[in-house]
Amino acid sequence: MGQWDVVICAIKESDVVLEVIDARVASETRSSKVENLVRKLRKNLVVVINKSDLVPKEFDDRIREEIKKEYDVVSVSTKARKGTGFLKGAIGKYKPNKVSVIGYPNTGKSSLINMLSHSSGARTSSVPGYTKGVQWIRLSKQIKLLDTPGVLPMDEKFSVFRSSIRPEKLKVAQVAANELLEKIKAGEGNNLHEIYKIPLDDIDGYLSQIAQKRNYLIKGGVDIERAARQVINDWNCGKLTGWWF
Repeated sequence: MGQWDVVICAIKESDVVLEVIDARVASETRSSKVENLVRKLRKNLVVVINKSDLVPKEFDDRIREEIKKEYDVVSVSTKARKGTGFLKGAIGKYKPNKVSVIGYPNTGKSSLINMLSHSSGARTSSVPGYTKGVQWIRLSKQIKLLDTPGVLPMDEKFSVFRSSIRPEKLKVAQVAANELLEKIKAGEGNNLHEIYKIPLDDIDGYLSQIAQKRNYLIKGGVDIERAARQVINDWNCGKLTGWWF
């Protein structure tokens, strides 16, 4: 059974579906395919905006106001353990027995389950694609949570924000890193200068500047691929942030 088939089965089994998205890139990490399927199957959907600690409060408020026009929505930070009560309230109003947790790789699905269940029952990692199978986690006597693999429907565009490919597995990490830098530069804010101490004036030369500053050297010059992998890893673990919607 493929990962998408697992997701379909999880939605069918569930009374409530939690779609976990990344506050930094809310529109990039919402899945229209998941949301359409939830509607078609007449299930209840709660959109969970995770990593809200990585964006300004006013930006998070704006995302929430936009999404709540269609669905129930709650902002949380699994890292800071904030928003648990609001999320449990949003789930509880439907009186469910089974709740599935769905989202793209690295949005924090397993961390969310750990936060809700106050346990380490769900495996977690900052590396995208870590959850390989499915597992039921007990939330209460009445409610079970289903952790699913990272959603990556084949007909949705590949993106560094949606990919389960690890940076070290990319043949050309520069392509994904430059996509990320372009999005960050065009966004509403970021912490690039704080992290790398280099202004983002020229995207084409930015990775080279990082490699130079950090002394990432190879024979004949600087190791741009290493700098690209560093940028992607910094994004994945939440050290690097930018925000747009």
